[in-house]
Amino acid sequence: MAYSAKDIKHLDIIEAIRLRPGMYVGGKNEKGLHHLVWEVIDNAVDEALAGHAKNIKVFYDKKKHIIRVEDDGRGIPVDKHPKEKIPVIYMIFEKAHTGGKFDKNAYQVSAGLHGVGVKAVNALSERLDVWVCRDGKKYHVAYEKGKRVTDLEVVDKCDNTGTIIEFKPDKEIFGNLKIEEERIKERLQKLALALPEGVTIEFYVNDKKALTVTSKTPEQLLKESGAKKIWAIERKRRNKEGITYQIVFGYSDEMDDPQYFLFVNTIPVLPESTFAKDFFKALKSAVKAKLKKDLPDSALKWGLRLYINLLAEDVEFSSQTKEIFSKKLKTFAPEVEKELKKLMPELKPFITERASKYHSLRRKKVSKKEGLDVKFAMPGKFADASNKHDVEVFIVEGDSAGGSAKQARNRKTQAILALKGKPLNVLKETNEKKIHNNEEMKALFRVVDNPKYSKVIIMTDADEDGYHIRALLLGFFYKYAREHIRNGKIYIAIPPLYRLRTNKRDLYVYTKEELERIINQLSESEKKQMVIYRFKGLGEMNPEQLKETAMDPKTRRLMQVKLEDTSQLEDALELLTNRIDISEFINRASQEVDTFLERFLKE
Repeated sequence: MAYSAKDIKHLDIIEAIRLRPGMYVGGKNEKGLHHLVWEVIDNAVDEALAGHAKNIKVFYDKKKHIIRVEDDGRGIPVDKHPKEKIPVIYMIFEKAHTGGKFDKNAYQVSAGLHGVGVKAVNALSERLDVWVCRDGKKYHVAYEKGKRVTDLEVVDKCDNTGTIIEFKPDKEIFGNLKIEEERIKERLQKLALALPEGVTIEFYVNDKKALTVTSKTPEQLLKESGAKKIWAIERKRRNKEGITYQIVFGYSDEMDDPQYFLFVNTIPVLPESTFAKDFFKALKSAVKAKLKKDLPDSALKWGLRLYINLLAEDVEFSSQTKEIFSKKLKTFAPEVEKELKKLMPELKPFITERASKYHSLRRKKVSKKEGLDVKFAMPGKFADASNKHDVEVFIVEGDSAGGSAKQARNRKTQAILALKGKPLNVLKETNEKKIHNNEEMKALFRVVDNPKYSKVIIMTDADEDGYHIRALLLGFFYKYAREHIRNGKIYIAIPPLYRLRTNKRDLYVYTKEELERIINQLSESEKKQMVIYRFKGLGEMNPEQLKETAMDPKTRRLMQVKLEDTSQLEDALELLTNRIDISEFINRASQEVDTFLERFLKE
């Protein structure tokens, strides 16, 4: 096959984003759609973070699916770039890796550092308009699907400064353009927690004010979340890694799940971020040095309220969607540990009391043999792990799957809870006494609330009954363990649908589309030798297969359950209230796969 220069294609940044939106905004789904909103809001937040904006307004037109973000900052520069000889605003919305965030004189720290954010919004919008107020003039430029349709021009006079960005997402990319106002509210409320004092954010839906939030102190935030005793650590001057930070932490009177308020340059991030893990390492080390003994993570995390706002000149996220801060900081943990040791005279009696309370509760509530309250345990149905903390518990259905899972697991770090049949539909059952007296429900309550188990993983068959059980369990977690979902504790294991065997290898396949793609990539000799086997249930897999495909952290596929995945949640709720027929859906999907296989094998 010929391969020459004419076969090489070059895409500009706008074309690249439209071709592969998942690389820039997380997908062509509702997550990617909302990420467009976050990118534009983050631009306004950067101006507030730099001390140039005091007011941010977000408008959402539900009928027209239009988002508009206004700030009273300095306004995007409109003069010509000294080297490129074109207006800077063109470069910001059209050219890769262009923006003020690369220049420390423009922004010491910022939410967006990739130089891609608003370009992604531009590329994935049916229409995007920008108005800028600077030097007494109001400027305007417009784009459609990333291409400029109106050049920069002066359209009016203005007495203030600031930027307005208005956009409508492209239906060709996202399909459903429904933006959830509750998610925007939640995001704005979180952002306000990390902004300088005195910044106000307003949110309007169809021109009616839906929310007003002002920045508040971390101490106020932690007290509102239940913290009774609070300590603080702060670095105001940048260290050699170019970071400053504010840490405020405390504990509630309850031994409940921890609550995290974590930010990097005002962006809310997950507890999996490196600096959050570093804080716990520092805390454990400081406590060990003072108490002369190790305490399990759970003893230090129960009831914890933790606020960290990290400001960094150079940041790294695990992806463009900025959910996990991934940069390893050499100075953070040692500095924090040093400060925590200074606080130990005050912390020691409090930590000692909590450790005693923790061990007392463990003895009272947790069976030494099984990790569950004895009266709630199901003999033979629950196989606990030997570790005392940071254990994964897999929820499976039936003896067959439970038996395979028990053989496949890591006995130190993985526990198995095998359910008898389908769990109760707690979203339809109105009798709370019936729910709490049900043996399966008792076991679920004890597992999900036990801090020993850091991950709760739903592992069901990829068939009609399996999907139904998964939906019922999601309903249970949504109703009774929503905080655990927010804290990232609930997961779904994704087992393969097929095993494709050729004369050279075994491949596990998870979707119809993946199966078709793999087959088309096989050589002719492999196609002649291939055998396709469909897994009808977890119990059909031998322990080695189950371990490799669903349980080994190095090779398995997990999906974290998040409250922001509302489209999946709505589908589950429809299923649970019998508004859709899952049998018809599953059967139709199976028939499509069968048709494809029959067609291919005949060929």
